[in-house]
Amino acid sequence: MLAGGGYVSCFAWLCGPRNWMLALLVLGFLVSLGCPGFAQGAVLTVEGGAIQPGGPVVVTSSPAGIRCPDDCSEVYAQGTKVILTGPPPRPGVIFRWGGACSEATTNVCTVIMTENRLVGANFLFLSILGALNVKVSGRGRVTSNPVALDCLEACSCADDCTWIFGIESDVTLMAIPERGWVFGSWDGDPDCADGRVMMDLVGKTCRATFREQPSLEQLVQFTLAVSNTGPGNGRVTSSPAGIDCPGDCSELYARGTRVTLTATAASRWQFGGWDRACAGHGNPCTIIMDAEKAASASFAPLPPTVALSLNQRRFQPKDTHLLTIAVTPGGTPQAVDFYLVLELPNQSWLFYQLDGRLIPEARPVVSNWTVAPFREELLRYTFTGQEPSGQYRWLAGFTEPGRSTMIIGRIAEVPFEFIQ
Repeated sequence: MLAGGGYVSCFAWLCGPRNWMLALLVLGFLVSLGCPGFAQGAVLTVEGGAIQPGGPVVVTSSPAGIRCPDDCSEVYAQGTKVILTGPPPRPGVIFRWGGACSEATTNVCTVIMTENRLVGANFLFLSILGALNVKVSGRGRVTSNPVALDCLEACSCADDCTWIFGIESDVTLMAIPERGWVFGSWDGDPDCADGRVMMDLVGKTCRATFREQPSLEQLVQFTLAVSNTGPGNGRVTSSPAGIDCPGDCSELYARGTRVTLTATAASRWQFGGWDRACAGHGNPCTIIMDAEKAASASFAPLPPTVALSLNQRRFQPKDTHLLTIAVTPGGTPQAVDFYLVLELPNQSWLFYQLDGRLIPEARPVVSNWTVAPFREELLRYTFTGQEPSGQYRWLAGFTEPGRSTMIIGRIAEVPFEFIQ
């Protein structure tokens, strides 16, 4: 069927897809003779690079007629608006119209058939889409297969360390250390991990790291063993890494390595000290590995603590004095004697008792007490003005049961002043 609405009945054999050139010649001859059923029209032809018969459809028309590459030409009535649609965008291929569609900027082009038209459908298949950039750390060079790169750490010429390979190129990088150096590792893009890189649309950067070859002396290694003594909870870690005890409590280190051990107590525990190779050291402890060595760390439970607070630090007659106490248990349950003492301006001491009395004898507030969390206002007192002026101080602390001189933990204190 022709665009003008007529039919070719007696010459339909000429209209097959393989005889379109002959059909056009015959069609022109018949029109010139005034053959009934033919309307005057114009030929639209699509041609271009990379369009091969039997390949995928890349250009179609509306109204129908063109389905290129198998049917790339059609006769349309004069004035017909033909919309041509090219292939959608895809990676690695740039499509451009030419000829009657040369001004089109998308994959759709409109042609008005006022005369025979030729449209170009041009494809550019990109073969250089991603740059491979190589960096070198240390003394060595990196070359590539395919041959393109020859990169050194000190190289300032970018061309030697960057190359654009074809898409889907399989590039093998070869790390060649200088004398006295060894190849360490690849890093950078994840695809660099084994030195083989598959190029794609995105550029990639690979780094080769070289390190100095260890001397024979450095190849000698000694074991450092760490243990945790006592009942305490804590960890010992090392720098350089290798020890994280408990769990991993020994490591081989090269001769001469300086290993720093750090002890970290668990919650409600405290570091007690070092023994063996670290005896007498602070925390952290540094050991030089010139032989097989061992170190031990001890941890102990935190002692119970007591804190004192006052509503103010300076009092006058008729002011009210409020003493609040807060007790926190230690790392493990512990029995103690608890003392609360008021130091007077003349430096004598009065010992607080549960009934609220202050007595001069050294007696605990409570004896053989298993420490439990405690916080409350313990004492409220209003000054009358009969009290001696001067500096006062509250002190509180724990001792071992029945042993007033064996102090456990720190003594809490809070000073205040009374002024007449």
